[in-house]
Amino acid sequence: MAQDPKTDHNFDGIEEYDNSLPNWWLIILWSSLLFSVGYWGYYQAFGVGATSAEAYAAQVVESDKIA
Repeated sequence: MAQDPKTDHNFDGIEEYDNSLPNWWLIILWSSLLFSVGYWGYYQAFGVGATSAEAYAAQVVESDKIA
């Protein structure tokens, strides 16, 4: 006994099907979420990475040494 893959959404004669998301889309979704948590932890929570202002100041000092 197979279930009907259609949902009860019907608008202007267009019926919506109950399909799952493609695997490549789910991989991109979960990868981006994991990356964002790691990025946040590296730069914000634990303060390991330099802030934008610190990185800019370091580049200014380096460029002043060259010039």
